[in-house]
This record gives sequence, C-alpha cells and structure tokens, in this order.
Amino acid sequence: MRSTLICANLWGSVQTNYLKLQSFERQATTPEFYVLAQFDRSGRPGVGSIHLVKGFFEGFPRLYPFIGEVQCYEELSQLKIEDIVREFPDFTTTAVGDRLSIQPRNSRRPAVEAIKVPLSSETIPLTKEFMINLPEAVITPPEDGKIHVLSHLEETDPQKVGRAMRAYKIMKPGVIHHGSLSYSFEQDKIYNAPYSRLHLIWGGSRKREKETSVENVRQEVSQLLFEHLKQIKQTHMRAIQYNIEKQRLTLENIQLRREIEREYSFAGIVGQSEKIRDLLSLVRSAAETDVTVLIQGETGTGKELIARAIHYNSPRKAKRFLAINCGALSETLLESELFGHEKGAFTGATTQRKGIFETADGGTLFLDEIGEISPSTQVKLLRVLQEGELQRVGGSEPIKVDVRIVAASNQNLADLVGKGRVRQDLFYRLHVFPITAPPLRERMEDIPLLVNHFIEKGKEKLRKKIDSVRTQAMALLMACD
Repeated sequence: MRSTLICANLWGSVQTNYLKLQSFERQATTPEFYVLAQFDRSGRPGVGSIHLVKGFFEGFPRLYPFIGEVQCYEELSQLKIEDIVREFPDFTTTAVGDRLSIQPRNSRRPAVEAIKVPLSSETIPLTKEFMINLPEAVITPPEDGKIHVLSHLEETDPQKVGRAMRAYKIMKPGVIHHGSLSYSFEQDKIYNAPYSRLHLIWGGSRKREKETSVENVRQEVSQLLFEHLKQIKQTHMRAIQYNIEKQRLTLENIQLRREIEREYSFAGIVGQSEKIRDLLSLVRSAAETDVTVLIQGETGTGKELIARAIHYNSPRKAKRFLAINCGALSETLLESELFGHEKGAFTGATTQRKGIFETADGGTLFLDEIGEISPSTQVKLLRVLQEGELQRVGGSEPIKVDVRIVAASNQNLADLVGKGRVRQDLFYRLHVFPITAPPLRERMEDIPLLVNHFIEKGKEKLRKKIDSVRTQAMALLMACD
C-alpha cells in the first residue's frame, strides 16, 4: 500500500495540472494510509470528480498481485455543498449565520442540515519513502520532515478556534435526488474543506505467486506506467504550445487582413482629382455587385490596385484574391495555371494539381493582360464565365467553381475584337462593368499627394528622416508629360 500511494503521488504530478495528490502514513497498531486530494480553482470539483479519485485509489492497487481489496473513505471533502445541490435542480440551499439547509424547492422543510465548525490540524512525521518521492506540487509542504494536515476533529482550544479554518459538518443527514440520480449526505461528514482527505482501508492480502519485494514490483510495474504518463504530459504540453502558436498566427492573420483591407480600401487609392473621384465612385459601385469587371488603362495606371480595392470592399473580402499575368505564360502553362491538370496530362505532370480557379473558389480572380490569351484558352475561359464550371487539363469531369472575375488589359479590347485576336462573345462576357484607369498625365494635381505618399512609405523602409521635397523638384515632376 505504501508503494501504491507513492505511485499515486507521482501520478498526480504528471497526469493533470488541475489536481494535486499527496499521500502520507500515520503510525498505529496497523499502519494507516491517507491521501490528500486538492483540485485547482479552475478545475472546481463536482461529485463525479471525487468519485474518479476514489475509484483510482481503489483500482490502482490491483496492479499489485498481493494486495487485497481496497476501500477509500472521504473524511474531509473539498466538495462545496452548493455545488452538489446545483446538480440537483429540484433542491436549493439556504444559509442563515453558520447554518446551511437543503430543502426541496416546493417545500420549506429541510432535507439536510449542516453547521460550520472549526477544523483541527495534526502533525504527521513523514517516513523516508514519502519524503524522497514527494510529487512536483504538494498540498502541504513538509517542515523538518513533518506535515500539518487538517483533521475532521473539532478544535476545543478557544485561541486555536479563532484562527482555524471552517467547514460545514452535516448535522441532519439526508438524500437528495433528481430522476435516477441521488446523493447521500452522511452524518458528521465534512464539506467545503480546502482539500479532501481520504482514508484507505484494505481487506487483507492475497497470496504471492512468487517472492517479490514491494520495491521490485514498484520498479517493474509502476516505472513503466509513469514513464507513459510523463510522455502523455509532454504531449499535452506540446499540444498547448501548438494551440498557442496557432492562436498567435490566427491573430496575425486577422491583423494582416485588416491591414490589407485598409491598404486596398477606397482610401488606399491616392488622389483627390475629379478623375480619381469618378474612379472611386465606379469602384464602390462595382464592389457592391458580383458582376464581371473589365479594367482598361495604360501600363502603370494601377489596374491591379483597383481590382484589389473592388475585392476588399465586396462581400467576398473574407475569401482569397488571386492574380495572374496571362501575358507572361505560354499557352500550355497558362491553361495549367488557370484550370489545373490531371496526373500524366503532359510531360512533367507527375501529380494532380488544382488550378488558380479552384484555389480562388469563393473569392476573386484578377486576370491581367487578358488580351494576350490564345483562342483555345479563350474558349475554356468563356465556358467558366457562362457555366461556372471547368475541366482540368487532361481531365473529363466538370468541376463547379464560384469565382468573381476582374480582368484587365493595357490594350483596347474592342479593337482586338475587330482584329480577330479576342472572341466577341468573350469580350461581351468581360465587358459587363467597364472601368477605365486614368493615366497620371490626366490627373496632374494628384502628383504632390503621390509624392508625399511614397515619401512616407520610403522613409519608413529606408529608416531615413525626410519631411518634404524641394519646390524645384516638385515643379520638375509636375512639368513632365
């Protein structure tokens, strides 16, 4: 039994952060063994929690073939009477002074009565084994090889009574119930104590099959168990660390999304000219709808910036925004990028791969330089716009997608239709909501704002202190065509 309790100490330290277990032995004609069990405030115990602890101490000795049946009696209980009654909705508690009663809600007659009493403290000298094998966190620290533990005996010394801890003692026992569940409050049982005190009693020993010392059994059986429990605790700690890291990344992701939304909100497009005001009005209108948008403008006029502003101010802003330059890829690579491919569809296709349409599902796809795609790719793109489905390269199964298309070109698509380079039906599918990005020469009054904007970004990146641009330099910039 001594070995069992030492193992229980170790179990309490490695199995959970919400429960402390501490064991001790009180010398008598026959040694008496006790366990102190204390739940953390954040793990406030219920009736089932105490049953779990008692069940552990009654079942754990079965690991030892020569220990008989063990019973565990709770002399002091950390359970609060109010918490017990809370599990039985047909009953309620009433406290008047030092007295507490439990009665049915529809009756004033108490079923159980308790009174506050002071608890005494007794000093227990620890044996060598219990001193060496103390758990990581103890309920009552040893002093000079002794511990002071609460007892169910009431104090009689008036001076000690004034300093003593108090708990509820059952004066009128009774049973409360709810459906098939019941709980019995026994005469003189102590509740609301700082921790539980359990007394272990066993009913004799079984015959050993072979001569084996308690120490050998503890080393052979318990060592394996607690190594396993320590590994479980380490796994739990790693899981907590992963969870903290995940939470940190989630918060960072939320913060980055907010920064992106601010960057590409309407205020992210720098300018106060009439051209910019008209542009922002169109961006606002486009963001409120889910139609296909075609942005046309010269290179460098901010077509992708406009596309991002539309996305991050639309109902799709929580989903992904993806961009692809259609003029930078060959026909085969572009189709693979857009629609994905099946394994073995072409040389080098060693695995199945999703296309950018599938990846952007639910979000927005920005197709830059749309006028550069080949006729065959235009046919496939037209099907996605018309039917909302695609086929991977080398595949035969249709795949449904929900993607908002924002296309852009630095050429006049209507002229390309006349030259036969862009299909007319594709042009009409893209030209649902046209936006023209004005060149800088048409909004010269925005140049000072843009200069200041890039100074703020540049000085932070380069860690330079720059307040402004010389008047001559600004005049030179304003004079450029």
